[in-house]
Amino acid sequence: MLYTDIPSSGELGQLVDVRADKCASIYLPTHAVTSSVDKDVIGYKNLVRDALSQMRGDKVDKRTIAALEEELNGVAEDENLWPHLSESLCVLATPDSVRAYRLPLTLRPEVQVSDRFHLKPLLAAQSQSGGHFILALSHGSVRLIEATSHAAAQIKVPNLPKDISKALGKNLPKDRAPAGRIQGSEGDKVLFQQYCRIIDRAIRPVLIGRKEPLVLAAVEYLAPIYRSVSSYSHIADDVISGSPDRLSPQDLRKLAAPIIAKLRSGAVKRIEERYQSLLGTGKATDDMDIIGSAAISGLVDTLMVDLDRSIYGLLNMSTGAVTHADGPGSDSYDVIDKVAILTVLQGGSILPLEKDDMPTERPAAAIFRYQL
Repeated sequence: MLYTDIPSSGELGQLVDVRADKCASIYLPTHAVTSSVDKDVIGYKNLVRDALSQMRGDKVDKRTIAALEEELNGVAEDENLWPHLSESLCVLATPDSVRAYRLPLTLRPEVQVSDRFHLKPLLAAQSQSGGHFILALSHGSVRLIEATSHAAAQIKVPNLPKDISKALGKNLPKDRAPAGRIQGSEGDKVLFQQYCRIIDRAIRPVLIGRKEPLVLAAVEYLAPIYRSVSSYSHIADDVISGSPDRLSPQDLRKLAAPIIAKLRSGAVKRIEERYQSLLGTGKATDDMDIIGSAAISGLVDTLMVDLDRSIYGLLNMSTGAVTHADGPGSDSYDVIDKVAILTVLQGGSILPLEKDDMPTERPAAAIFRYQL
């Protein structure tokens, strides 16, 4: 299985409200393989040193630094955490508390120390993890696999049949034609529909409420049959063709990668085209004062953000106006972070993009639910 700890909206709301003399927010890319544990721990300790150095530079009380250092070091010493990572690790600490989240999204190393947590990367992980599912399906085996851009693992699904014979309670022939098509009574479409319905019912509890793409890895005669009976509405159009029986979860992840990249590229393009078409109508802008006001009112539908850039200052919660500052501190924070939090807590979505993929030169752009 993949190890992830993406917080719920309720937990995000609690994180938003945390205030302390110093809050340390640490993000680092990690590896979902046990052979890289030492490398990941060293990377984390280096970022902890950066956080402590920032506080010493700000002349923070020594007792506060010592208490925060103890909380952060406790994570480094957690032997149950490091062998079970995902693609990134988020650690949020105050002098008397610490939380760690394993995220299925590759983030750049980052440290921020302020009077509140820096949550924009965490929100990005919640909104755009790159996660997906793969259903490896043949008449001789069935596997449901959870994957990200760098890792994959089989999910244990109760009541998922081992093969078509176990599903239907019949000993069916397993002969194959040279072209990969089955022969004889096993080719009866009705039997395969029954088989696929049983599989769909088994994996439904796992997928209920999820929106991640499901990629089918199946022999050509099964993919359209499964698609026709499936209750899941996010099945990718493209298929990993051929028998998946001898392919590992990592093999299947690699074959699914171009399908997932195509889906994401198409989704991003549609959002950016929508943004461009709405400019000048009062339903889209890159003006942070307007975005801030809309976020406060719960009107942001989609917020596109460049994770590598920030706008520091204060967001006036009455007017939405932004007062700018040179960097984070006790009287300033990343305004994009604040707006992103408001957007997610009120049902909007975050789309993290590279600078070159942003539809504007500015680090944030929004599409609104209604005309302002």
